[in-house]
Amino acid sequence: MLVRWLNGGPGTREGIRAYFRHCREQWDTSGPLRAFGIRMGADEVLAGTIDLRFSGEGLAPGQVNVAYGQVEPENPASAAVARRAGFTPSKPTHGKDGTRFDWYIRDLHTAAR
Repeated sequence: MLVRWLNGGPGTREGIRAYFRHCREQWDTSGPLRAFGIRMGADEVLAGTIDLRFSGEGLAPGQVNVAYGQVEPENPASAAVARRAGFTPSKPTHGKDGTRFDWYIRDLHTAAR
């Protein structure tokens, strides 16, 4: 599921490399995206991602979009990460191919009050 968010379709080696190049360019040029990988276990398997977007559609100056990826509905431990970080479940949506996306939302501005 995560690959669809990264490059719009089934992953290819080149498509994933292009996404990582894009992330690296964003770091190198102080662009609006900061992407992090979360690894776990002795094999350091990718368990999720965190993206910070400092500009984009719908964001006012000073707002940041924080996205935690790879929350699978069948994996309650993965969803628990978002809940422990203070995010609350929101209305699920469906992609064009019918894939269900569960959303967890946290308004940090409201939380800081």
